[in-house]
Parts: sequence; C-alpha cells; structure tokens
Amino acid sequence: MNRLIIYLNCLGAHRCRALLALLALLALLMFLSVLLLPQSHGATGSKEIYGPDYRMDIVEVADPAQVAMSHAVGGLVLRNHLTRQPNGSYLVHTRELLVRADNHESYPLCPEEPFSDQPVLPFCTTFLVGPDILVTAGHCMDFPAEDLAVVFGYQVNQAGSAPALLPASNVYFIEKVLHNINTRDKDYAIMQLDRRVPEERDPLNFRRIGRVHRNIPVGVIGHPLGLPLKIAFGDQSVVYDDRDAQYFIANFDASAGNSGSPVINQRTGVVEGIYIYSTVEDLVFSEDGCWEQNRVTLDEAGQGVYRITHIAELLDQAIADSEEAWETELNKHIPACGLTSLGANQAEKFNTNHAILVGLLLILMCYAHTPQSTKNHHAP
Repeated sequence: MNRLIIYLNCLGAHRCRALLALLALLALLMFLSVLLLPQSHGATGSKEIYGPDYRMDIVEVADPAQVAMSHAVGGLVLRNHLTRQPNGSYLVHTRELLVRADNHESYPLCPEEPFSDQPVLPFCTTFLVGPDILVTAGHCMDFPAEDLAVVFGYQVNQAGSAPALLPASNVYFIEKVLHNINTRDKDYAIMQLDRRVPEERDPLNFRRIGRVHRNIPVGVIGHPLGLPLKIAFGDQSVVYDDRDAQYFIANFDASAGNSGSPVINQRTGVVEGIYIYSTVEDLVFSEDGCWEQNRVTLDEAGQGVYRITHIAELLDQAIADSEEAWETELNKHIPACGLTSLGANQAEKFNTNHAILVGLLLILMCYAHTPQSTKNHHAP
C-alpha cells in the first residue's frame, strides 16, 4: 500500500501553527473546487443504481396510485419495430439487451443482474399530460416524428413475460411535434398524438408553480435500458440538490432508456420534472464478459431532472388547444334540433371513434320527439 508521509520539522510553535493553517486552507479550497464544479445539463450519458435496487415491474407494485400513474407512461419506439396484424394488433420486434464495450463488441447483462432475461423495445420514455398531449426529453427526438410510435402497456405479466403483441388501443403515432428543444439549459419535447387515449389512461398532473426542495422523496416511472415498464419509488430516493434554477439532482434508480420519464413527488403524486441526464456511469464491465449495474451510494447523487415548471404554460396551452379542437370536431356531429352544444367536460366522455355514432343516435332521438305535424311538413 502506497503511503504518503509528511514530516513537519517545526522550528517554533508559531511556525508550526502557520503551516498547519496553510494546509487546512489548501484542503478547504480543494474541497470547494470539487463541490462547485459545473455540471453538464445537456449530457445524456448512462445512469446507475443508488443503494438498494428499487426498480420494480408493474405487477410487483402494491400501491394502486403508483399503478394508476404508470398507465400514463409510454415508450418511444421506432415505427419499423412494430408490424400491424390483420386483426389490428401490433407484433413487437423486441431484441436482447446488448451493450457495446470499448472493443466495439456487444455484451449482455450478467445473468445474476435483475431483468437480464427481459427483452428490450423502447429507446426513450414519454408520458401523458393531456388526453393526446405527451412530454419527453428533447434529446429523444433525434428521429423524424413519422418514424416513431408510442406504446403503452409494454410491461411483463404475472408470469414474467413481456408482450409479443400489443392491442391497437396501446399503440399511437405522433400527429405533430409542438415544441422540441435540446440545449445545455433546456431539454424537452411536447407532442400531440394521432388520437386521444381512453379515459382509464388518466394523464399525469404536473407542478405549475413553485419548486421542489431538497430531501423531498421522488420516484421515476419508465423504461430503463429499454426494458418493460418499471417503477422506482425508493424509500431513500430524494431530491439531493435543489440549487439550480433549471434542474434538480436526485438519487432515484434510472438508466439509459429512462430519458423522458416523469419524475414524481412521492408525497403529492405530481410530476416535478423530466428525467434528462446522469453524471455517473450506468454499467460496469465484468471480468466475466458481461455487464453489471453500477451500484453507488445514496450520497453520490447524479440524476439530473429538468423542472417541468419551465414548460407548464406551454403544456397548459397545448392541452387547451387540443380540448378546443376536440370540442369543435365533436360539435360538428351534434344535430341542430334544439340541442345545445356539448361543453368541454361533457365532450371528454366521448371517444373519437364514437362521435359519428353519437350524432346518428341524437338525430334519431330528435326525429322521435318531433311533433307529428312537423314530421308531415318535412316529409317528401
């Protein structure tokens, strides 16, 4: 073991005290230089496990509120990884989890690692804030929108198997990208789906004012490493550093593939931010020729989260515009026979696919309740 020995040959007590004070000052300056090093908010490097591994499959989660929130979280996939079947469902083209090493060869997770036998599909995570409005990280949108799809429900069942087929109700496409920015200080994308999701897939609520503070417990829902959906709400997962105006730092368990995930306040259930980056490596290469999760202490927090309050107004505007367009489209199918237009709250109860049917039924109702004289007057 290398040992560094410093010999202090003090010629007098005052000189010794002065030298010790100088050494203490140098140590303090070194500590502050490390503490105050700037962090790269635009980095999208890999992520890690803090303390115990809190990641859980949805079927293992006992908290119904957490399960309900997971319904609003989807995965971004390449469209060519889905094949539409004659019955309308989609065959998913999953792959084995392989990670490239420095020698440019790809290796799997070590067999003893959690979820090492699960197939991967999404490359990023996204979540609903409105019936057809999604949020993700800006750096996830490196592909044209027409090449992407959004899948919900890519998660293992009670038997531990990931789905080979997804129903059409779980697969969506991107109608338009409303906002997309990826800079050092901003990293987010807001998208609109090709149709609204059903009511049971309730969008997540998000913080609009104020800011989350240090030691508040937070968790994340997403697709770490592209795996089936996971929830990580650790008992000791907290906001570790809240000083930055744009980002906060936390120590929840996340990995590459979690980018774009909602980071949720465990006390309120409100989305505090979008998961963006990490400062610690995700995986370490084992001498056995496979990858292990990089396990670090809870004090080595390095998960960077973009505060959602910075885009709250954009989100509210996107949701309002969507609601207005939905109400306008729905009212086109309301017959003018003394019935008033449906309001936004009532319109939410209708699915797009049922709008025409609703209109036909209302026409029949109007006809049935019209006085006989009126019917005769308009009869051919």
